[in-house]
Amino acid sequence: MRRHQQGSFIIETMVAALVVAVGLLGLISLQSTADLQETENYRRSQALVLLQDISSRLQANQANAGDYVTGSNGPLGTGDSQPTNCNGLTGAALDLCEWSIALKGLALDGDSSTTGLKDARGCIEPTIAGGVAEYQITVAWSGMTRSSASSNLCAAGLYADESLRRTMVAVVRIPSLANTISMP
Repeated sequence: MRRHQQGSFIIETMVAALVVAVGLLGLISLQSTADLQETENYRRSQALVLLQDISSRLQANQANAGDYVTGSNGPLGTGDSQPTNCNGLTGAALDLCEWSIALKGLALDGDSSTTGLKDARGCIEPTIAGGVAEYQITVAWSGMTRSSASSNLCAAGLYADESLRRTMVAVVRIPSLANTISMP
């Protein structure tokens, strides 16, 4: 009876080692996925900060809101012709220059990885809704995992893989004060 059981301890040890190895690989995979999602969420929050920044600037300068439109010059940010030094600029030109620098990641230390947004670009487009001027502000960047391509046209075709292009949009409404009723 003893002779038949001599190799069973080695087999049990090998099976236990295999189970532990599979478990550790699963744990590593889970941690990797969590890290990837954390990075994607960080990028979304950075895009939101950039949207809020230019939205606030546009709202503060409502009289010149049309000067913020990026138009046929294309999106600001990666690859744009904006200067990297905004000295001497004022109004909308200063705001757009500073926003472009923030999109490029030069605002902190010249390293685009500091913003967390790879190939960040921004667009400001005018729309009219019910007689009220609206401006659609979009921040686009390159994500880390593939998904369905964004239907937003800001920076469309400027990324090597459109399934990595992410966009976040904000709409700023500029009411017309010309027809307001004055209160006594």
